[in-house]
Amino acid sequence: MKKPTKAQMKLIQKLPFKYQIIALIIFLVVANFSYFSSFTKEYSLEHVSDGDTITLLAKGEKIKVRFYGIDAPESAQEYGQFCKDMLGDFLKGKEIKLEIKDKDKYGRVVGIVYANNEDINQKMVRNGCAWSYQNYTKKYLEDEKYARANKLGLWQSKNPQNPRDFRLEHKRN
Repeated sequence: MKKPTKAQMKLIQKLPFKYQIIALIIFLVVANFSYFSSFTKEYSLEHVSDGDTITLLAKGEKIKVRFYGIDAPESAQEYGQFCKDMLGDFLKGKEIKLEIKDKDKYGRVVGIVYANNEDINQKMVRNGCAWSYQNYTKKYLEDEKYARANKLGLWQSKNPQNPRDFRLEHKRN
């Protein structure tokens, strides 16, 4: 359930008490409606950028999506192309749904992607194509442990480089 922001709470607190209750109810109904409506749309795959970023198409609208809670190798990184291809295989020709969590600083939707009702974010981590992005959630941590223990995907490498570290090393000055 989405909570009101601090700014929204300040506005609500300025109202008389009976209006505060009404405002909170309206906020929760609207916030939850938009949350659940993200599941009602069905998308088709337009493009796979890398192992954790795709473009979806719904009724002519393109939506760039960054996968929530995971971080996959960059395209130029070891296993980058492998993970990009695997993501394409997981999504190609499937019924895709999206649970929107947020928007990032680049304007991309951040969310959990489902194909045929299967959590693809989780599937990427469990198959060794992404790290559990623990800065945001620990939801996929057990899947990462499983992939590491079974040396799946990038965990076959002796010392796989975290994509965050790779980006820092290759950051444009």
